[in-house]
Amino acid sequence: MPSQQDPAPQVDEPYFTGADPGYNTPRHGCANGGHICGVQIETHYDGVRRTLTDRSNFATALADVYPDFLAQFGIRIEPQAQTPPTPGDEIIVDNLNSFNDPAKARFATSGSWVDGNNSQSHGLNFRLLSNPSAKDTAEFRFHVPTPGAYAIDAWWPA
Repeated sequence: MPSQQDPAPQVDEPYFTGADPGYNTPRHGCANGGHICGVQIETHYDGVRRTLTDRSNFATALADVYPDFLAQFGIRIEPQAQTPPTPGDEIIVDNLNSFNDPAKARFATSGSWVDGNNSQSHGLNFRLLSNPSAKDTAEFRFHVPTPGAYAIDAWWPA
């Protein structure tokens, strides 16, 4: 929402309206002199953000419609040619996202992870758990532009 079928929330429907008139878009949007031109998207948790599958389906649907949305404002997104990886290409997903290429790799945790390091650390440090539980998750996300079979290696200190 909004959409042609559902132009506004019902009186009793939970809906985040943000601070009037919003914060991120007016403060950072390029229409008011900001340096980032973008769209702020607020979504429901259930069915959109709750699970990895929900987030993946939402991202796919958004990527499909976003170029049409931007075209209303004269902004055209032209698809870029994807080159298949060549033998020996690597994507390393580090636990510090500042070391990751944001177009190719991201790392995320939930729960009680803490930083650690020793002589076996890759880069500056690693993440570890003292008392792991089911709520403590780690996700190593990466993008491979061409479908195929790939070797995936994992490494961690002893």
